[in-house]
Amino acid sequence: MQRVKKKASKQEVLSLLDPLIAEWFDSRFDGLTEPQSYAIPLIHERKSVLVSSPTGSGKTLTAFTSIINELFKYAKDGKLEDRIYAVYVSPLKALANDINKNLEEPLAQMNELARQKGYEFPKVRVGVRSGDTSQSERQKQLRKPPHIFITTPESLALVLAAPKFREKFSQVEYIIVDEIHEICDSKRGVHLSITLERLQDLCQRPITRIGLSATLAPIEDIASYLVGYQDGNVRPVELIEVLTKRNLDLEVVCPTEDMTALPYEIVNARMYDGLRDMVNAHQTTLIFTNTRSGTEQVVYKLRERGIESIEAHHGSLAKETRLDVEDRLKRGELRCVVSSTSLELGIDIGSVDLVCQIGSPKSVAKGLQRIGRSGHSVGKTPKGRMMVLDLDDLVECAVLCRAAHRRNIDRVTIPENALDVLAQTLVGMSLERRWTVDEALSMVRNSYCYRNLSRDELLQTLRYLGSKDAFEGVYSKLWYDPDEGVFGKKKGARMIYFLNQGTIPEEASYKVFNERSGLVGDLSEKFVERLSTRDVFILGGRPYEYVRAKGMRVYVRSAPGRKPTVPSWTGEMLPRSFDLSMEIARFRGEMESKLVEPEGEVVQWLMDNFSIDHGSALSLLHYFKEQQAAVGIPNQRRLLVEGYLDRQGNSGLIFHFPFGRRVNDALSRTYAFLLTQRMGCNVSVSISDDSFLLVAPKRIDLNLIPGLIRSGEMRGILRRAVKDSEIFKQRFRHVAARSFMILRNYKGREVSVNRQQVRSQYLLDYLTSLESVPVIEETYREVLEDVMDIQKAELIVRSMESGEMVMTTIPYNPVPSPFGHNIVLAGISDIVMMEDRSSLLRELHRKVLSKVLGDEQNFQFEEEKVNAHFRAKRGIAEDKQGLLDLIVRAGPLHVFREKGRSVYPYCRPTREQVDEWASELLAEGRISSVHLDDVYYVATEQLPVYVSLSDPSEPKDDELAALAMLGVARTPPELEKLLDQDREAVGKLLRSLESKNLIGRVAYDKGRFSYRSRNIERIPKQKAVDSALLRHLDLWAPATADEAAFALHLAEPEVTNALRQMTEGGLLEEGRFIVGEREQYMLKRDHLRLKHGSEVFDHRTVDGYQRSKLERRFASIEECFQFFGEMGLLYDIGRRVENFSLDEWRYLRESGRVLNGRFVRGRVRYILEEDAPLYVKAYRNFAPNDMDGRVLQRVRDLGGASMRELVRDMPEDKGSIRDSLDRLDRNMYIVRRYEDGEDWSRENFYQAIDVPEFDGNP
Repeated sequence: MQRVKKKASKQEVLSLLDPLIAEWFDSRFDGLTEPQSYAIPLIHERKSVLVSSPTGSGKTLTAFTSIINELFKYAKDGKLEDRIYAVYVSPLKALANDINKNLEEPLAQMNELARQKGYEFPKVRVGVRSGDTSQSERQKQLRKPPHIFITTPESLALVLAAPKFREKFSQVEYIIVDEIHEICDSKRGVHLSITLERLQDLCQRPITRIGLSATLAPIEDIASYLVGYQDGNVRPVELIEVLTKRNLDLEVVCPTEDMTALPYEIVNARMYDGLRDMVNAHQTTLIFTNTRSGTEQVVYKLRERGIESIEAHHGSLAKETRLDVEDRLKRGELRCVVSSTSLELGIDIGSVDLVCQIGSPKSVAKGLQRIGRSGHSVGKTPKGRMMVLDLDDLVECAVLCRAAHRRNIDRVTIPENALDVLAQTLVGMSLERRWTVDEALSMVRNSYCYRNLSRDELLQTLRYLGSKDAFEGVYSKLWYDPDEGVFGKKKGARMIYFLNQGTIPEEASYKVFNERSGLVGDLSEKFVERLSTRDVFILGGRPYEYVRAKGMRVYVRSAPGRKPTVPSWTGEMLPRSFDLSMEIARFRGEMESKLVEPEGEVVQWLMDNFSIDHGSALSLLHYFKEQQAAVGIPNQRRLLVEGYLDRQGNSGLIFHFPFGRRVNDALSRTYAFLLTQRMGCNVSVSISDDSFLLVAPKRIDLNLIPGLIRSGEMRGILRRAVKDSEIFKQRFRHVAARSFMILRNYKGREVSVNRQQVRSQYLLDYLTSLESVPVIEETYREVLEDVMDIQKAELIVRSMESGEMVMTTIPYNPVPSPFGHNIVLAGISDIVMMEDRSSLLRELHRKVLSKVLGDEQNFQFEEEKVNAHFRAKRGIAEDKQGLLDLIVRAGPLHVFREKGRSVYPYCRPTREQVDEWASELLAEGRISSVHLDDVYYVATEQLPVYVSLSDPSEPKDDELAALAMLGVARTPPELEKLLDQDREAVGKLLRSLESKNLIGRVAYDKGRFSYRSRNIERIPKQKAVDSALLRHLDLWAPATADEAAFALHLAEPEVTNALRQMTEGGLLEEGRFIVGEREQYMLKRDHLRLKHGSEVFDHRTVDGYQRSKLERRFASIEECFQFFGEMGLLYDIGRRVENFSLDEWRYLRESGRVLNGRFVRGRVRYILEEDAPLYVKAYRNFAPNDMDGRVLQRVRDLGGASMRELVRDMPEDKGSIRDSLDRLDRNMYIVRRYEDGEDWSRENFYQAIDVPEFDGNP
């Protein structure tokens, strides 16, 4: 094995090729890519190579150029036979079809070139064989086999066992394994590895093996996997690792300036707004999510935001739908496609200029693979944006970004000695011929995955397959003579092999039944395998507690009001790679040392080194500062175990172990098993990539934890811990199916997954008591090594034992540290419960803030007191009138679905009853739907306010016909018939018209709405914004500007401006009322009530009082001031005082009995001299500086002065004097001296005043 250093020039490569091929190549490509210059000469010499180079560097052409050249030479010499020369193996059927298309084009071009030159170009046949290949095509391939055979690992294994077709492979010269990194770390990879050895055993000469991958580590292990072993040594292989850093435009994007300060739903909404803007700014965008449910959610949210040319693409969709999306994407007909994992491999999807990744892709390799889908051609720069939604994700993506730029690729782990795949392969081998045990062992050990297989393991597997150990109901799949050491074919085995071969397990769907035996719904197998007794999950919007699973049935009991402990996406979550996890642990250490540096420098360092924006850097820094202040920062050397007391009084331990989900799965189950034994009570487990949480009804002694696990005992403990778990039962069924112990198809008939499950449970009960059963041993190996990562978990424990890692325990506290928030909430992450999760996260964040800030920051009120006040204002609806009153008071609210701010938490009756009342109110026209960012309901009389919040939009041409039809109420099906359009098109029209508030929902019956057009008279937008904000703050305060903007779907600057104006106008109070990081707002009367408990009057009383004030007349000027306190204009005073005398006014002003100055929030008012201390105490907020002191003294010396006189009399410049006078004026150190005509004079004369201290609260 050696790394290739020698590069060939284009001329050297062309000289190796046939003149025709060379001319074609030269006309198509200006130069060689690096992989081509290294690999083509080696493949020409028939050397095995592994090519690792960035996406879009021409690897596929590298592999095929020499092969096509050889086939052309054979044809010219008349030696091209009807047999298979090259096998191309792809992990995906779609990739196989794609390569076929991409090969046909160059072959057609070569053919055309040959025709122009008068040659007869040989017909090089290319054929695809996969599960989708038709029977007629298979027959055609048998009669005239393709020269280049494109297939998947499963199909290759099948054709090698087909007696007639098998002969066509006896002289294969080349094997290409594409996307090798994607296949080698799974049982499909094990299967392929041993299948390649079967192919080599069939062939008369060594096969040239070519491995292709974009991202690879460790390259030596994967090269060994590719070429296998001969006589105990790795076969010769050349390593080509193109390390040239292909330019990478990769950044992490934070939806807000500081995620720590905002609720989840606002961050979430801004993330979708950001995605919409990115899609609109690019030609074609590919968005990756990590779950299928996430994919559907993103498509829905972006369609809501006006992006119509968008589709989803994931494994649960029908094949036809996926192919249609791929073709439309390639033709440039789609602006955006959202995918889970199905589009991340090398399928040619045309010109994508941006890839967005939502959340972390969980490994550097996967991140680079996905980002590489953009700019997917030679010389183009891939452009990727990672959009993060929470702080742990932000840390992960930032570290991943740095690792990607440095090309620190995660190492893959290749499974070894998988006995189920071995069993399947041995049955396949038995169909070929008789084998001795020694021959089989030698051939099997040539596979990298079985190089260390013991003879004993092979014999045990053969004994099982030959039914030498009488397992009840398990029949032999091959004939085996242990005395002679020979095995061969058994009658009926060929059909079993052909119908049941493969390693991808069948996904089962479980039926869920409640305690009354009623059917609740379905759950996926991956979800069920994660469930433990007493887990609570959401199904159909309701919580259920898991009781047990039997066969394909899950039994549950209703758990109303209980929070889910298992999120709906558990089974789909990708585990983070161990290498990336260790990078994160090291980054934590780096950050800890950076916290002592100035904030600006740290933010800049983060932006420069981690490709993150300013908002991300700020969020990261604040997250780490809060963690440091709470309990300190866990890192690669210091592990924290934090005691946590939950609301129910349970004690929890948060293990801050950032080692990834697989390692944490192994560690958490081991700790939980040992603690359950010690304490005699059930210990439940929650796992994430950064930590795990153990919860018990009794308090766990923290001193028990250090040293509780010993590395040498872990395997044994884990075997006992998983023995009766759901995951063991599920994996046993998969292993038993791969081992042909349970058949998926018998004599051409499908065996239902339910039947398989029942048989699996029966066999498991019988076999678990027996020793050394290959299927049981393999199940343990798969659970411990593939699902979990026992090797790395043991490594962590050994590091703790050696002192390389130190575990520190933190005493119990009801407030977890910031790094612990997500694991505490891990069980409450169901989509249905996102709002609950968000409010809990906010509550935890506030508790941490108040703990961290301590006395540094005084918040005016206790949060519980404020919440109780506004809860009482919102009230509870008991009947239909109560529901209407609630919507009048608290709208806009969601009705008919429990999402976000809805009516249901404020209604006592059942949801069904509330929906019935709401339907009646809607039909009566007393409530109306309004579209903000979604559909809400308000009292009909309030509709003009909320419609006026958005700018008016005109209907498009195609919407006018629908609008005309909606003069009367119609349901969508009625509209479909009238417009002669399908459901999707009508749905799109209705969404668009509703978003413009041109139509509204007017009836609701059995889950179906009726719509009608409407023409609502708008009010001025500013008036609407003010009115909506006042109504919102009346019941949903305190709120920050961005929370209010989010609730009403308004622009934040617009809301900030309106709130400031209303605060200055005395309607609102601004401040830090409860724990938070931003200014909050509430109505003035609520603030007074919370502060003093005083009576606060309603608008009508206040209006009446104000009218009486406006109309009242007084006997003297002083009586007028004593009633009003302050007055603005002399005209107003004259109007209110009977027999007003200018002489009396002049006397009051000259004597200083009435003062004129900026006494009320900077506004110029007249007040009585005796009231001045009150106003100064209430509104003075500034002490004079040196300059102000000099100006004030000069005013005193002159006995009063105008600005003109001060400028003439003082050395300072005019601007400084003007600013100083303004400050003194606004803070009531000076007032305006009486001058004739002061009401209309353009020049002020100032005099200093000395005001005694006011005794009391103004």
